[in-house]
Amino acid sequence: AAALLALSCGAILTGGLHEDGLADTADGFGGGRTITRKLEIMRDSRIGSYGVLALILVISTTAAAIETAGHIAAFVAIGAASRTAMLVPMLLLTPARSDGLGHGATLDWGRSTGAALVLTGTIALLTQAVLPTLAMLITALALSRLAQRQIGGQTGDVLGATQKVSECMGWLLITATAG
Repeated sequence: AAALLALSCGAILTGGLHEDGLADTADGFGGGRTITRKLEIMRDSRIGSYGVLALILVISTTAAAIETAGHIAAFVAIGAASRTAMLVPMLLLTPARSDGLGHGATLDWGRSTGAALVLTGTIALLTQAVLPTLAMLITALALSRLAQRQIGGQTGDVLGATQKVSECMGWLLITATAG
């Protein structure tokens, strides 16, 4: 129950934005045949079976991992790294559409990007979460590649999905390396 409460608090604080992105991305990538149709599905406010399954699997896996290895240092490290992971598609991909949250969320390799990476690396070192942090960034690279193939770039939904899936991966690695 404690792990689900922790995840619930996170969802409430963000307005469920990342969870919505995960569900929309799963629905679009799973349900559309063309890029146009995938983007239409992702913009639709209704949730489909791919989105429901993605939410159930990611949230339940994350909760189980938190229950096994949840400690405050892991929450700090994974919280920072999963949000830094969203920088990967922002840096590597162009927006898939000309409007929406993802359109304004592009970056270059400037000072603020470097500062975010240094801060995340420092947190990873201090919390002994270097391996999970690297795995989370690799997960973000894989999702970026998938988004490029599926829709030709990134959207706000892809960024949210990146945060949730990399967070799940980070908790799995924390669990695997605990004890």
